[in-house]
Amino acid sequence: LRLIAEERGLGLPADIETVVEDIALRLISDELRPIEGAGEVVGALAMRGVRLAVASNSSRRLVRQMLGAARLSSAFGERIVTCEDVAAPKPAPDIYRLAVSLLSARPEDSLAVEDSPVGVTAARRSGMAVVGFCPPSATFSGHELLRAGAFAVIPDLRELLRWPRASIPVMTSSEEQAP
Repeated sequence: LRLIAEERGLGLPADIETVVEDIALRLISDELRPIEGAGEVVGALAMRGVRLAVASNSSRRLVRQMLGAARLSSAFGERIVTCEDVAAPKPAPDIYRLAVSLLSARPEDSLAVEDSPVGVTAARRSGMAVVGFCPPSATFSGHELLRAGAFAVIPDLRELLRWPRASIPVMTSSEEQAP
């Protein structure tokens, strides 16, 4: 928001981030509805022993509020990485690198599910394979997610449960540099 205001020569109040976050928290509490199938997928993956983490450009406060509203907090515990935890947010790979380290995993053995081109770029730069998530109400098109580097796009998270593990590509170092 500040970057846009600076580009246009507009002044913003010093506490604009706090004001916007407070509004977002109220909206989450009052209006957020979980993505259809999210609870089912997270629960099924946890039952299979898949370790999960959140990697978000949002604040920790907002992420915790969203997970709580969706009743998914327990599945992620403290494995939450936000823009507050890294020097450079998405599209830099820092958020994903830290999330993978919290899972004691390697990026090339991990899969990111992303709904934005900036997020796809960040995950790819970290060395992860990425599935684009593009439900009917998505902000970005499946084409935009593929162009950013997702290897597939799904409209429903439950599709993840139908994939055999062997069908998820392993990233090589040359692919990590792809745009």
